[in-house]
Amino acid sequence: MPKHLRTVLKNISKDDVANCRRSKKQIEKSEDIKIRDLLSGDYWKFVYTARYIFKNYQSLIYDNIKNLKILYPYIDDEYYQIRCIINALACYNAGKETTYQLEKLHIEEASAAGKLLEFSYKFGYYFWDIYNVYDSNSLLDCFITQGSMPNPALPYCNSHEQLARIITFRMAMGSKPEVRESFIDEIKNEKYTLSISSQYGDSSFEKKAKQLELQQKLRSSIIEQLNDGAPRQVEEVLELIKMRKVVVPDNFHYDSIPARCIGLIMYDSIVSPDETCDDIIGKFKTSDIFKKIESIRLFKKSDNAYISDKDNYTLKRWLKITQECIEKMAVLPLK
Repeated sequence: MPKHLRTVLKNISKDDVANCRRSKKQIEKSEDIKIRDLLSGDYWKFVYTARYIFKNYQSLIYDNIKNLKILYPYIDDEYYQIRCIINALACYNAGKETTYQLEKLHIEEASAAGKLLEFSYKFGYYFWDIYNVYDSNSLLDCFITQGSMPNPALPYCNSHEQLARIITFRMAMGSKPEVRESFIDEIKNEKYTLSISSQYGDSSFEKKAKQLELQQKLRSSIIEQLNDGAPRQVEEVLELIKMRKVVVPDNFHYDSIPARCIGLIMYDSIVSPDETCDDIIGKFKTSDIFKKIESIRLFKKSDNAYISDKDNYTLKRWLKITQECIEKMAVLPLK
């Protein structure tokens, strides 16, 4: 966990070192779709990660279902208290102070929380969000009916990449850590020096400079959220998404959403590793979902606006790129 985020968590009051609830200040309805469009790349990162886990870690999923059952008394709205416990445990393991009374947990509960923390540290998301990810048909329905993706899950801070996603999420959705007012003043007045270590002719200097600029932006964003927790303007969220590319390697474009949905539907239909791409595509073209969407203009900016306009070569490319996105848990370009 990045050092400055630990400092923020350490100073959060009450009984939680990660006491961040969503702000009561709601996003204007007119901006909701714009925000979800901006966060769509983060949503697909979450989806591909979830599919990778379900494919490769079935036993880990079953074990963590049991861990959630053990922690059932702590399950509340948005899994708030369990998230508090997990983040408090992370600070405790790092030798940091925590105001959450971890000692009130029974041994079995503490062990279950530790396993959930290991999951989050490994994959960058909380287990319950991964477990409850939308199925591919529901994602396509969401896009057809609402014109965008659902909001992404709040990531777990296991890297600078996920930290950038977290701050983007909080800027877009609004959330305010409940900290003492004096701590906000301390953060504002803290002397904060940024420097670049580089040699003459260093080809990575420009990248390092952009990373430095991003650190400064992330810090100022944290301070702003500490002040009021209100959702930021769409333009400000967009600016951060552009700046964070030095640590968030997504290659996402909004126009790729229907193709990603179709690719995921075909991927989810695979029942055997022996199935060929042609078999999977043939099965998709005779499926109920294909019949349901063949009269819908999914690809509005394309001359071939309907799914029936797409040839097998295109569908095969979408399927293969989807498989690669899942294997790499990454948002790769898809046209």
